[in-house]
Amino acid sequence: MDLLTVTGLLLGWMAILVGAKLEGLRLDSLLKVSAFCIVGVGTVAAACTGFTMEQLKGFPEALKRCFSPGKQKAADIIPVITGYAKKARHSGLLILEPELKIQKDPFFRKSLQLLIDGNSIDDVKTIMESELSIWEEQEKIYEKFLRAMGGFSPTLGIIGTVMGLIHVMGNLGEPDKIATGIATAFIATFYGVSFANLIFLPLAAKLKARREEAILIKEMILAGVLSIGSGDSSLIVMEKLCTYLNEEDRARIMAKKNY
Repeated sequence: MDLLTVTGLLLGWMAILVGAKLEGLRLDSLLKVSAFCIVGVGTVAAACTGFTMEQLKGFPEALKRCFSPGKQKAADIIPVITGYAKKARHSGLLILEPELKIQKDPFFRKSLQLLIDGNSIDDVKTIMESELSIWEEQEKIYEKFLRAMGGFSPTLGIIGTVMGLIHVMGNLGEPDKIATGIATAFIATFYGVSFANLIFLPLAAKLKARREEAILIKEMILAGVLSIGSGDSSLIVMEKLCTYLNEEDRARIMAKKNY
């Protein structure tokens, strides 16, 4: 579980609820099924209209990545790649064939497979860069979907408020109900703005961060595989890959010097 994501979402809602309580509001007064239906269901429906089923079929899996830590760390991949480089330099690329069954990362496995099959460095680079580009565009769709919900949500909240005010105007003959009716009407706006800024937009930002992290790792993997294909020593491979790391991880990797 990614504690930062969970903590951020919970802390945001707690700030709203505690603030409401300090203002003397009854928390149950913020619970209105009609407003939730208009904003929640309406937002999802409006956002889905702009996308296809094929584009969104992987969205639930993408959403899970917001709440789970990255499966791979860039610094952890360097020993694996440099190990492959050492084997290939001493015994040839075919020695890496058994590693294909062990390697779980599809991008890593495919780039290695292309190299072992005897494809040129340029061909491997072209194919894998194209695959990375296609993967990136698909991941952007999930982010766009969340941002679309973040855009529609406040608007649906206003629609819910207007509907509530229309109902209030129809009961002007009962002054004691007007204040309550107006308060109820504005709950829809509360839902719309809160959902956008405390759920949809933050999760879109998290997906973007996950995508950028994954791209960095894939680019590093490809650089390593191409370096192996060029016949570079494990030390040269390590030097190239360390450029993808932050200063702290780079210093830690370079300090080992056992490649």
